[in-house]
Amino acid sequence: DDWRARPNITLSLGLRFETQGYIHDRGDWAPRLGFAWGVGGRNGQPKAIVRGGFGIFYDRFQSEQILQAERVNGIVQKQYVLVNPTCFPVAANCDLSTASAATPTVYAVSPRLHAPYTLQSAISVERQVTKSATLSVTYLNSRGFDQLGTINANAPLPGNNFRPDPSQGNVYEFVSESVFRQQQLILN
Repeated sequence: DDWRARPNITLSLGLRFETQGYIHDRGDWAPRLGFAWGVGGRNGQPKAIVRGGFGIFYDRFQSEQILQAERVNGIVQKQYVLVNPTCFPVAANCDLSTASAATPTVYAVSPRLHAPYTLQSAISVERQVTKSATLSVTYLNSRGFDQLGTINANAPLPGNNFRPDPSQGNVYEFVSESVFRQQQLILN
């Protein structure tokens, strides 16, 4: 919602609620606030406008990752390795009784996965230089938390090459453990 505090100052407030059913993180609140301040000028026309704001923005856990976790779960899809196959290119002629099972690989969603989010703040100065040209300078600061990644939760341990759970192979788990920091200076 926008509120005009004075003729040259506008405040903007917002609140967004996001939810996603597949992951354990069921609800996320995303507040946003901003302002616009007209500086200088005559007859109600400011020479420059200073804008600023802050908000939280969530990213969704994508359907491609959900489908991969559902499909490559060790039950729906299995993988075999044929050494020196003679049946290529007609796969229907391959005898899987001579195939060895590949190292089992499954994909899973971490029970601790949260929707990734970004804290973003910006400030800009905008000035009309001619009737048809405007100059603006914007500084944007972004910090991302719970960013998505994939880890092998059952990778062989260094030194002894044994897996934490020897009954399973590779367990690629979608996790939200990464962070990022970004600063931008934009000139238009």
